[in-house]
Amino acid sequence: MTVMAPRVRIPNLVFTISREQLDYSQQNMADRLTEEAANLGDHQTVCDVRMVRRWESGDVVWPQERYRVLLERVFGKPVSELGFVRRWTRTPLGWTLVASVVGESQAEDDDVGNPAPSRKDVLDLSFGLGVPLDKPEEKWFRSEVEKSANGERPRQIGMRHVEQTELLFGQIDCLDHSQGGGALLPHALNGARAARVLLRQSEYSEEVGERLERVTGAMLIQAGWLAYDCGLQQVARRLYTEAFILGKVSGHDEITAHALSNMSVQAMALGYPKDAVKFAETAQGHTGSWATPRVHVILALRQARGLAGLGAGSACEAALAASTSYFDAGPQDDDPIWIGYLNEEEFATKTGVCLMDLGRVTAAGELLEKGAGNLERFARNRSESTIYHMRGLLLRREVDQACAVGSMALPVMFSLSSARIVNELQKFCEDLRDYPRTAAANEFLDTVAAHMTSKHH
Repeated sequence: MTVMAPRVRIPNLVFTISREQLDYSQQNMADRLTEEAANLGDHQTVCDVRMVRRWESGDVVWPQERYRVLLERVFGKPVSELGFVRRWTRTPLGWTLVASVVGESQAEDDDVGNPAPSRKDVLDLSFGLGVPLDKPEEKWFRSEVEKSANGERPRQIGMRHVEQTELLFGQIDCLDHSQGGGALLPHALNGARAARVLLRQSEYSEEVGERLERVTGAMLIQAGWLAYDCGLQQVARRLYTEAFILGKVSGHDEITAHALSNMSVQAMALGYPKDAVKFAETAQGHTGSWATPRVHVILALRQARGLAGLGAGSACEAALAASTSYFDAGPQDDDPIWIGYLNEEEFATKTGVCLMDLGRVTAAGELLEKGAGNLERFARNRSESTIYHMRGLLLRREVDQACAVGSMALPVMFSLSSARIVNELQKFCEDLRDYPRTAAANEFLDTVAAHMTSKHH
């Protein structure tokens, strides 16, 4: 049986986020582009808010050349890094992360018509992440792209297309732990966007469709997580919600539970522990034969964290006991890829943080120290664990020790592109000022300030 979904617009969230990071409203963006045109001596080109909305909604996927020039001048980067792609790449092969052009200029296109792709157009087969495909795969992929460029767009996709999408998800997941959301969010957003194109605009068998639904949900959640790591909370919630709806509509409980699990983390970070508990408990209601013990561990820990935030000590300890029982069952071969970061150190940190939130600082101390672990593996998570360990030491008034631990970890923390880690570090520095100032504390604060200054330049 062949399934054909209706064609839909795919919003360009990369451009939306880029605009918001400059603190521009849509009207401000239009005015700024018009101003830039005037600066170039072009008083005929005017950009209005409707045009910006069309770019963000996905009505226009490749702006006219004069607007591409203005966008690149304002943002200081190619339009391909702002989420725009040549229309011909939005096909069943639309997982392209960049539209790279080598050599001669392109034929002109407009905002509503199809461009005439140059024979110089090439696909970044490494997905922009430096992990190229092997030669046979590359040859096949380029062949398919040439067909698309010539108008022979294959509307029927198979398992091989899904496997390429899964490859992209796996590459971003591996790099997330060592790089953080700032470096990877545009890639993840484009990947999620492309997966939705595949899902909604292609023909495929039921088997391919089911697997494509799963990876699309995973990529939406992945992009949501990276947006959360960047501090873009509204974008993260939007992506989580879309994944949640996809899971409910398609009947994939793993997508639903995964989205709810991440929504629980976000709710707790934003100061809504009651919602964090609700999301975690609802996620537990979507477990079944697919859920391994490690999945149950995560959901129980999400629940425990929310309960700790509510001061519900007994209920929190019950959830922690359940998580420990599941954790002792060990990992399994069929654990979902998104649970792969859950090791001994991560489990110790999450348990220790719950105890610390309950005011049991001494009991939490040993766990938080264990959780800090080796910063060379899962660097972003271990950096967060280290900050929790520093907080625990500070609560025990071990100021010098907290600063010594932090000083050793700072180079790794500042090598990450994670707004969340920087924000947590800044909170620690603010707390540190409430304690008696020691030479170690002053030196640590000066070092952080120097890193921050360097990072912003």
